[in-house]
Amino acid sequence: MPSSYTRFRAVRIDSFTHGYLRDAARNGVVAIGSEYKLDDINGSGKDAFLDCITRELHRGVSGLGVNIAQFGPIGAPRPPQSLPDALVSVVATGFSTP
Repeated sequence: MPSSYTRFRAVRIDSFTHGYLRDAARNGVVAIGSEYKLDDINGSGKDAFLDCITRELHRGVSGLGVNIAQFGPIGAPRPPQSLPDALVSVVATGFSTP
C-alpha cells in the first residue's frame, strides 16, 4: 500500500476504500452489468456476473498492492425510484401503456 499513499494521500484505509475502491467497484458493476439481463444478475447468472466483476476489479487495483479475494453485494439491487414509481402508475391505470 505504500504506492497508494503517494498516489491518493490516504492516511486512513477507509478514505481509500470508501473513495477510490468504491468508485472502481461501482464503475465495474455499471460497465459489466450492462452486458447482462436483469434476470441473469438476480438469477442463474449471478455467480458469473460477480466473478467477472471480481476479476476486473482485482485487475484494476492489483497494481496498487490490493488483492480482491471476494466481492459481492451487501443487499438487494436498488433501482432508481423512478422505476418503481412507473410500475405503480402502470398497475394503477390497469396496465395500459402510453
